[in-house]
Amino acid sequence: MHNNFNLVFLFTAFRGSGKTRLTLDILAQQVLKHKHDNNAAAMPRFVYVAVGKAPTRVSQILQLLKQLDILPYTTVVAADDRQPLIMQYLAPFAGCRIAESWLQDGVTKNAIVVYDDLSAHTMVVEQLIHMVKLPKAARLSFSGHANLMERSTQFSKKRGGTSLTSLVLADTPGKEDVASGLISIVDDHVLLDSNLTMRRVYPAIDCLAPGTSVRGPPFQRAALWKCMQHIRATIIEGHTIQENVTLAKGFGFDTEPEDQEVLDSRVLVQEFFVQRPFHQLDEDAVLLGAFLLAHHHVLTRLPQKVSVWDAVDHVQSTLPDDLKARLAAQPRNEGWSDDLIEDLYGFVLSAVRTKFGKAAN
Repeated sequence: MHNNFNLVFLFTAFRGSGKTRLTLDILAQQVLKHKHDNNAAAMPRFVYVAVGKAPTRVSQILQLLKQLDILPYTTVVAADDRQPLIMQYLAPFAGCRIAESWLQDGVTKNAIVVYDDLSAHTMVVEQLIHMVKLPKAARLSFSGHANLMERSTQFSKKRGGTSLTSLVLADTPGKEDVASGLISIVDDHVLLDSNLTMRRVYPAIDCLAPGTSVRGPPFQRAALWKCMQHIRATIIEGHTIQENVTLAKGFGFDTEPEDQEVLDSRVLVQEFFVQRPFHQLDEDAVLLGAFLLAHHHVLTRLPQKVSVWDAVDHVQSTLPDDLKARLAAQPRNEGWSDDLIEDLYGFVLSAVRTKFGKAAN
């Protein structure tokens, strides 16, 4: 979420899949970025709404916010599972109103509200409906979730340029109807994979699945978006080839070299998207990594396996000053010119082959 506000984004997964950690990572990246840019005035403010959680879990979240240096910019609205139902019901609306008051009073230009989580809030709503003997059909309107999401906004510069972003968390086991209802009222969503969490893959998103979305944050930069289109094509092609290769191996056939190259490129894509938790990635390094994957043959045709990030580090450290200047001067909302792409490709190809072109002993 690099400066891409006014989103309503949903993280849905089984309990323990890393939704909270990923959300806190997004907040931490915002704090790190604005501190790095010495732009305290543009620092967003956060509201963290914790609904229906155990008091110990709320304490853990508070401790993480403090450790990641997010707490000074955060207001926590907590209604744990020991609080009255009405307090748990009102917590998301209170959090949203706090964020709106910041925008109205000029405290910040960008506010982010985290709702953790709305599936627990839905259970609270169902209990209240049962208590007051309302029909179950009233759940959707009584929950107020659609109204909460609609309060996310982005004003024009003439009206202050303020924005309110919503990050929604929801547990899915046994609550598929709740998840589908939330998906219908958000801008985009991602499903975390508990199997990847068990394998310590972070974030726990199956980026090799053919249905994986590559739209939206942080791919709003024009040049990066162009590279992601190529990576998207690699993901789709690799999925089909992986199925065909698996079937062919069952009949004793060997893998064709061109198919193996695509499979190797899938490994690089997976490696590119795996991150260290709470580690800030340089935006230019991400762009160079995407450029390398868009031209994956630069890495897959080497005599040895090379990590995409090792290649990025080498290219960054040896990039000529004139190319650095041309890349820095490129507007974010414009794609690269053919001349710039050709010159960068030529340098990347030469630099990678010079460094990694010799077979390992």
